[in-house]
Amino acid sequence: MATRSDTDPASTGAERRADPIASAAEQLLAVGAAELDAAVDAVLRHAVLHVGAERGAVVLLGREQSLALERSWAAPGVPPVREQLDAPWVRAEIQAGRVVALSSTDDLPSSAEAERRIARKSGIRSALFVPLVCAGHPVLGWAGFVTLSRPRPWAAGVIEDARRLATLLAAALLRLRAERERDEQARLQALALEVSSGFMDLPPERVVEGVVGALRHTARALEADRGSAWLLEDEGGVVMRLLASWPPDAGLPERGARDEKPWLGAILERHLREHRPYALHTIDELPPTAEADRQRLRALDAEALAAIPLRAGDRALGWLAFSCRRPHAWSAHALANTLIVGDVVGGAIARARDAERMRASELGALASRDLLQSTIDALSAHVAITDAEGTVLAVNAAWRRFADENGLAMPRHGLGASYVAECEAAAANGCAEAAAVNGAIGALAAGRLDDYRVEYACHGAQRPRWFQLRITRFGTPSATRLVFAHEEVTELKQSEERLHALTGQILHVQDGERRRMARDLHDGVAQQVFAMSLELARARGRAEDPEVLRSLQECEALCRMVLQDLRTVAHVLHPPMLDVVGLVPALDWFVRGFAARSGIDVAFRSEGVERLAPETELALFRVVQEALANVQRHSGSPSAQVSLTQGEGEVVLVIRDQGRGIQLGPGALVGVGVGGMRERIRQLGGTLRIVGGAEGTEIRATVPARVP
Repeated sequence: MATRSDTDPASTGAERRADPIASAAEQLLAVGAAELDAAVDAVLRHAVLHVGAERGAVVLLGREQSLALERSWAAPGVPPVREQLDAPWVRAEIQAGRVVALSSTDDLPSSAEAERRIARKSGIRSALFVPLVCAGHPVLGWAGFVTLSRPRPWAAGVIEDARRLATLLAAALLRLRAERERDEQARLQALALEVSSGFMDLPPERVVEGVVGALRHTARALEADRGSAWLLEDEGGVVMRLLASWPPDAGLPERGARDEKPWLGAILERHLREHRPYALHTIDELPPTAEADRQRLRALDAEALAAIPLRAGDRALGWLAFSCRRPHAWSAHALANTLIVGDVVGGAIARARDAERMRASELGALASRDLLQSTIDALSAHVAITDAEGTVLAVNAAWRRFADENGLAMPRHGLGASYVAECEAAAANGCAEAAAVNGAIGALAAGRLDDYRVEYACHGAQRPRWFQLRITRFGTPSATRLVFAHEEVTELKQSEERLHALTGQILHVQDGERRRMARDLHDGVAQQVFAMSLELARARGRAEDPEVLRSLQECEALCRMVLQDLRTVAHVLHPPMLDVVGLVPALDWFVRGFAARSGIDVAFRSEGVERLAPETELALFRVVQEALANVQRHSGSPSAQVSLTQGEGEVVLVIRDQGRGIQLGPGALVGVGVGGMRERIRQLGGTLRIVGGAEGTEIRATVPARVP
């Protein structure tokens, strides 16, 4: 079946002209997190073309009056956005929530000198800037549309469409931002746990092995070519000693080698004291006074450098240094996140030193546990670590705070308790998520799974809240450990709910526009064609020339065909019998007409269906339209079956075919048609289930049986 938003062939063009915003909303709704970035690019391109511009861009507001180009699109042959952003007048207008519509750059006020300079330099003739606003959030920035070939006025309808598209983009960007932050947090947690687990059970004399593992994991996270660990020979000094490096053939000095950088050493020492990372995208950024340091780095084939402080509490130990053989744009956000790696490695080195002094295995084991505890305490997620049987061995500070703030009665915050027993008790009270988690714990402990995720609601007294639980397995076969990380995803869920609500409003507007177009076609254009056919009949009665008579007869026949097509299009857009006699007769009429037009043998059956609420009847009718159109366009099935039944409190609609089954597995691209069907059923509080296979596809929609 289809993965595109095509309904009946006769209605497709009219619908898209009627409300082009609907397809953009459905496109954003239909994709998952992995495809959202590409979908936002596609909607921006759609917006540029729809408003009649030649280039478009999404610009985000930053701190201290800064602006950041988030993404852009230009028509073929139009140069991309390359200018450095400096638009204080436009920024002030956007922050005030006002649209800036410039039919010509001559419309710019005298205070917009920076904007006028950019327009002259880039050849902009007219521009439209619309605020990116989403309910409950400050202005994110603006969506800008410009023309370069000619000036153009911006009609009120175009501005309104641009506003609606900007609202969709703002909601999608908020969702994208939440997804990126969640992914970044997950990567940070995984990196911290990998680094920390590398030091577990290592005796003090083998701590360098853990440091090498930390360098390997962190270098890959930062996309660096090499990593090394350097320790200060004395506090406050600039002389360092190499502790470890990765990879083995990194071309760095031997372990224990000393190094001194007169200018760079002082800078690194200040960043170490302030617990801040340091980065050079290229060593050419070094000033002339640091020429000696530049030559040392170049001799090591290092063209870019990043350094992360090694600390153990208040003790400054040295640096984790990472380099690239060519200039590299280090991510400031990624560097800031890897500060925890420096703390973990620094703590391990300090504990190893202490353990060497104490020479006591019991104290060394205690240091390992302290290292693990300090690592998980640095994470923002609520984390618990259990053994393979589910007994809680450790919890982090965020877990303890959450329990205290929400009045959860757990002795010792759950230490020593059975996570499995807690899940069993919740499952016995009807919690489906707890039962699923219990099954996943067994699979993880047995090695059948490495990772498990589930979202669940945990509403507080003040506001609703949602969390994602991620369970991962690590350790050795003889000492398996499970990490339970609960992350709050409330903002992401609220962004999705806002996007759903906005899409529902757009679908409602789209249906109203279909109804209006159907009425206009039937009462206006169809009547005019009918009048034309009457005039042709009168002319035929007066015609004497056989050629003229034959031409008039052909024109009459064409009028009858056009009239029939107009009535078909009007009825497909919005069948009047849906409002007059209800869903069952309307579906019977549509199925018979579709079968005649397409040549597909379609059987329709209904059982016990009474009149339903208008919004329910319309949504189910649209699902049948979409599904049968997809059978015609994509399935290749010679037949299809539509059944509609009403039981106790619910209505079930099933559409089956015997063609090529739709593929909805992981990684499969889902068209906007499927997203539109899901959203219509979701708006009614129902469910939509699609199953595809070698024997065809089945779509099953279940909705509450609301009466008018």
